Amino acid sequence: PEGFTCYAGETIDGPWISLGNGNGTTEFDLSNSGLPEARFIKILDDGDGSAVAPNAGFDLDAIEGMEPTSGIYLVLYGYTIDDSNGNNNGRIDPGENVDIIVTIRNNGNITAEDIESTIETSSPYVSITSAAFDFGDLAQGETSEGVFSISVDAATPLGENFSLNLNVSSNNGTYTNTFLMNFTVGLIVEDWETGNFDQFEWETGGNSDWLISNANPYEGVYCSQSGDINDNQTSYLSISYNVLAAGEISFYKKVSSESGWDFFRFYIDNTLLGEWSGEMSWSEVNYPVTAGNHTFKWEYYKDGSVSSGSDCGWTDYIILPSGAIQGLLAGFTADNTEVCEGESVSFSDISSGNVTSWEWIFEGGSPASSTSQNPTVTYSNAGVYDVSLTVSDGTNTNTLSLEDYISVIVAPDSPDKPEGPDVVFSNPGQTNNYSVNEVFFADSYVWQLNPSDAGLITENGNECTIDWTDYWEGTVNLSVKAVNDCGESDFSESLEIFVILTDINENLVREISVFPNPNNGEFILSFGGNQTETIDIKVLDNLGKVVYESSDIFPDENKLELNLKNLDTGIYFILINSENGILNEKIIIK
Repeated sequence: PEGFTCYAGETIDGPWISLGNGNGTTEFDLSNSGLPEARFIKILDDGDGSAVAPNAGFDLDAIEGMEPTSGIYLVLYGYTIDDSNGNNNGRIDPGENVDIIVTIRNNGNITAEDIESTIETSSPYVSITSAAFDFGDLAQGETSEGVFSISVDAATPLGENFSLNLNVSSNNGTYTNTFLMNFTVGLIVEDWETGNFDQFEWETGGNSDWLISNANPYEGVYCSQSGDINDNQTSYLSISYNVLAAGEISFYKKVSSESGWDFFRFYIDNTLLGEWSGEMSWSEVNYPVTAGNHTFKWEYYKDGSVSSGSDCGWTDYIILPSGAIQGLLAGFTADNTEVCEGESVSFSDISSGNVTSWEWIFEGGSPASSTSQNPTVTYSNAGVYDVSLTVSDGTNTNTLSLEDYISVIVAPDSPDKPEGPDVVFSNPGQTNNYSVNEVFFADSYVWQLNPSDAGLITENGNECTIDWTDYWEGTVNLSVKAVNDCGESDFSESLEIFVILTDINENLVREISVFPNPNNGEFILSFGGNQTETIDIKVLDNLGKVVYESSDIFPDENKLELNLKNLDTGIYFILINSENGILNEKIIIK
């Protein structure tokens, strides 16, 4: 099957958004485009076949629209750059702090609730300074904007491409998705304002070399113009280099020729991507480019007879993909920048220039240094470590040092004892919140209630909410453990919680009587039979707050005086805890 790239657009003139590459019958997800809807589809042949092979060409036989998915369907609606804290030129440049404004939309038929999101990147040049954003709830068709912040290293090469992964989840994690956002740092621009071809490694030839012209450039003072040729001749301008990351090439072009016979053409790797003829003023075109070695060629071609117009083509303001700057420049990436103790990291050299040697320094790693181009390093101890690479071309050197580039983590320690009310009510709809101090290295937390039938836990990181089972009474234990990719801790010390009812039958516990009730706050507790053990007493208001507490009390002659005159008038609950269980009574202070 023939390979191709599929594009979608809202209009027949674009802009065309890539949905990805395919081979034969391929399914594409429109959500990857950021378009809320698409009316037009464009297919671009990858051009890797022979034009003279049997059955050469590309046939589009059928396009089938998939049935809409019922449920939550979040799409990346778009993203923009706000560099108003930098040079405010609307793009990301080395040394800038930039906000990325992201818009998502719910194209599903179910409301996406409590949408949480984070961004991450593997670029060694980009630090994320604000990684999380809560989008809230989105009903069908609604959109919302989120803001994330990044910082770009001043040593970032111009034209460097990087990606941000946008991870989203909603409805307590029942829906998750990841979207890819691509960016380029700075622009590698050939605008010919040097007045020559020396800025990059240009090659010109054919029957006549290209030249620098000051006649009506697209911008600035100069543009480049094809050479003076005769019939059945060509004049070309080309550049070849290793494109470091997938991106695009764009340029402005103009042509004045015999319409339909003489052409201004553009090729990538000898594959014709565009041609123009006749009288055409300045306009911009752009084409996707994959990573790897490529040759970009602009060519003016004349047929066998007739000349018309200026009989040439021009190009100006070419934005080249990454890698065009051929000077010596150190660069590297890692397959993982956060690992567990004892794990390894594979480093990849992405330096530019004629590199002949590499000198790596790995703080905290084994080996601590290397002269390999793409070394693998093991980290045995937790910490945050620097990485440095110095490259040489035999004459010059260049160094890239990234501080705190590798984070080595361990399984988290056990959390502290949970905090929250230890006496609660279990009337219908009653809930209580609990929390624990955050644990270093913890990515998530697991809460445990014993017995589990006492209530339903809703987890939210180091916090949780318990919805108590209606009319449940007794003692429960709440504990929590911390978890990350390296393992998990033991459960914490348990918080003992007494669960009682506020709707109490005052004659439920015959062994205890409280009198006089109601009164002004002076009560006597009378215990039936012989009391042979100490007791703990708590008095709660009708919100469950403990307003009086006393421990290890031994009733005198099975009676106990309780002075609560300092409390306001109202309804209270006495909670008596002994080895035989928990007893409670309702009292009224008037």
